[in-house]
Amino acid sequence: MLTVIDTPQGIRAYRLLAIRRALKLEVETGLSHSKGNRALWSVRDELILHGVSFEGRLTKKKALELFTTLLKDLGVLIEEVPEAA
Repeated sequence: MLTVIDTPQGIRAYRLLAIRRALKLEVETGLSHSKGNRALWSVRDELILHGVSFEGRLTKKKALELFTTLLKDLGVLIEEVPEAA
């Protein structure tokens, strides 16, 4: 199945989800998505852009939690309901 994302809102949503996935990879596995802390910096920039405040040092785990909440609030990320067996 092929999915085409051709609206500005869809492209932005895909970008936000890709950033979240990159940071999630770094938090869960310790692997680096790219050189440096690019995923963390991108998330930090998005949090600041949307007016999300955070105190102290922004760790990867804390950033992932805040960013996930932001994406849910924006309607970009929808929690999956586990299928009944």
